[in-house]
Formats: sequence, C-alpha cells, structure tokens
Amino acid sequence: MHRFVICIGAISMLAISTLSTDSRPLVDRDWADTGTDQNGIPLNPRWTGQAGDQPLQVPDDCAKKSPFFEAKSCTSGSERIEKDLANGRFSLCNLEHGNPLRGHVNWGLATYTGPIRWGERTDDFLDHEYCLELQPPRQRGLTAANGGTLHIEFDLRETISHFNTAWWAGLRDRVDALEVFDNDARRKAVTDLVDDRDAMLVGLMGLDCEHDCQTELHPVYGMAIHARDDPADDVWAVFARNWGNEGMCSRFDHPVDDLRAITFRVPWRPNAASVKIADGGSDDAKQTKFCQSFDGPIAPRVTYTPNVGADLTLSLRDAKTHPRVAGELHLTWLDAQGQPLPPAPRPESTRVWPSSRPWLVEPNAEHLLKDEARRQRASQRGEEELGGGKDNVCTTTVSVSRALPQESGRRPAPPRLGRPRARPEKKAEEQRQERMFKSALEQRK
Repeated sequence: MHRFVICIGAISMLAISTLSTDSRPLVDRDWADTGTDQNGIPLNPRWTGQAGDQPLQVPDDCAKKSPFFEAKSCTSGSERIEKDLANGRFSLCNLEHGNPLRGHVNWGLATYTGPIRWGERTDDFLDHEYCLELQPPRQRGLTAANGGTLHIEFDLRETISHFNTAWWAGLRDRVDALEVFDNDARRKAVTDLVDDRDAMLVGLMGLDCEHDCQTELHPVYGMAIHARDDPADDVWAVFARNWGNEGMCSRFDHPVDDLRAITFRVPWRPNAASVKIADGGSDDAKQTKFCQSFDGPIAPRVTYTPNVGADLTLSLRDAKTHPRVAGELHLTWLDAQGQPLPPAPRPESTRVWPSSRPWLVEPNAEHLLKDEARRQRASQRGEEELGGGKDNVCTTTVSVSRALPQESGRRPAPPRLGRPRARPEKKAEEQRQERMFKSALEQRK
C-alpha cells in the first residue's frame, strides 16, 4: 500500500486546462480502443480525464467531497462504484493523511499488461501483502499519485503462502529472507526473478484514497509472469482465483461469483508454426505443474491460434469456497518442421523506471513502525497467521490443441463483480493491529 506521491505541476495544470472544456465525467473508465481480454474483462482501460499519455489529476471535488466520486462531473453512473473503507476504530489508516476517504473506491475488473518489478512485502499489521509495480502502456489508468507505475497488491495469506510449485516457492523463500527496508543489493535475489518481466494481471481496479487516490489492482485475481524467455523452455508463472481482500484499510472480501475460469493469452512467437508443453523430465524446476486448493480433477488447457497466441485456461470453483490454482507453464515453440525454434538474441532493456520507493532511503514514521512491528512478530514466529498448509492437489498434465475458427475470435460475457462479503477475521486483526502499534510506539519512546 506504500507509495510516494509525485506531483508534476506543469503536467497536472496542462491536463486540467485541456479537459476544462470537456463535459465528460473525468473518472469514468474507457477501453473502447483496447477492447477486452479473453475473459471479457476490460483491457488496459484509461480514465476519461486523462489527457494524452498523462496521468489523471484526481479532482478534489471527487475525492474529498461527499458523496465521493458520485457527482456528474466525476462519474456517469455507467459502472457501479463501491467503497471499501477502514472503519472508525483505531487504525493506522487514520494517521498522517488528510483525505477523508480512508480506503478504496472500486470500479470493476481490469486486465493490465506490461513489464513489472518487485515492490515489497508488507506483512506487519494487517496487510500481509506482496506489492509489485507495472508499467501500463501510455500510462493508461494512472493518476498523478501513482508516480508512473500501476500499483499491484495481493494478500500472501490468501495466495503465495499456499503455492506449491518450484518458481513460486523460490520467490516466497527469497522474499521471506528480506527485511522490509533491505537495500537493493540484498533485494537482488528477488528482483532477479521478477524485475522487467512481461506480465498479465487481472484484478479489481480502483483508487486507494488512503494513499492520495493512486490507481491499484487490488486484489489480484490472476497473474501470469514471463519467468523465462526461451523458445525451447518458455516459462510463465501463473496463479488464478476469484476472490480476495484489499488489505488493512478495507473491510471486505471481493468475490467474482461468475468468474469460473481465467484465461491468459501468451503472445505468439515470431516464426513459430505450433506450440507444445516442454518436456521437463524429472526436473521439477523444468516441469509444467499446477496445484489447486480444492479437491477434484485439474484440467488446465492450452488452445493456440497461429500468429495470434496460446491461451492458457485455469478453471475455478464457486468464489464462496475461496478457490485458487497456481503453477508454471513450460512451452516449447516449434517451427514448420516440428523442431524447437532457436533462441533469438534479446537487446538489453533500456526501460527507465520511476523512483516510487523513496522510503528505502529515508523511511517515514509509518514505515519505521511497521518494520519494528515486523521484527517483533518475527521473533514470536506467528507463522500460523501466514497461511497454513500448501495446496497439494496437483497435476503435470496440460492438454494442448489448436483453436477452432469459431473459438479464436469469441469472447465470453464480462464477469460481474459480486457484492462485497464481510471478513470474519477482520475484528481480531484490528485488535492485534492496535496492540502491535501501541507496543511499537512504546518501544520508540
């Protein structure tokens, strides 16, 4: 949840002056030029108030005045907007922030594509989050508070604590070895796995107005990371689910009741004629494997359309049962003779990432308290709070077939976000937060 607000005055004023004569609401979502993904979910949507490739300067009339984003100058009402805010009891969410909105304002599901990098693990009070950053095309969907990247969060207790395949276990072990404010040299073990990888992310798109109304995908419902770029063993680390919470400054679980499968489109390799599952043999790190949280058969499948893409589909159960699937897909891309494509040299990345973690240089009071609380909890080893058992219903079998013509262009109806559901554990978590926070304050005196 921790981000640094970068305000670029000239750009912000240009955006405001450009849009002042536009009668459209400024904080509607628009994906008319990008369409939807394979799940019928808006692909790389932008805010209607974004001027060109600039982020949106969220108007104070929308974010700081009741009824918050419901005025006609803010939103048109074409999408149902929901608020998931911190309650009025003691909360870190009520400290050091001037915005009356203490939490999240949500629009709906969205899929974003682009390069990612590691952010941090924030598991000190109630968050328990993995945080990533993504560079969306042309800053689509960003606000000025984003600082140039889309913020990504998912609760480790709901996800990676349970994952049971090689790549995810490796990421979890490397992250567990870090402190919150470790320097870049120690973080390298994690960033080597994540940074500058292409990714596809499906999540709940909204504004975190606890942090100056930055755009977030939170929770993440689906993620596919291009873990290895090699045509003979092309690896995508993937997870899928249809539920999740929004962390400390929120109260609800956000199910997607009619999302019973998530499909990820892997881009087609140049010069490839077909694709198959790579032969990993007995090497678990080179083997396609998916594990799930529910009993019953696993049937992950790949359907491909030459020169378009290979679609991996993972099926889910009813969101009330909190299903999840995670694993790695290993592909081999074949030429017209059925032989693996040779590796192609890749130019060095010239991508420039904005600095969005300045607290690593000089942590603010909030981060110092969280770091201290994390050290306390680490000494008490409260591991039972961080997950429980691993998902152990697994398969190494994935079917691969060429898509039929009528399948290749078909899109399902867009999944609808279900009504938020109360989180039974929230009250106990808030009480624990208060105890830890007060203890940390006492130790800092």
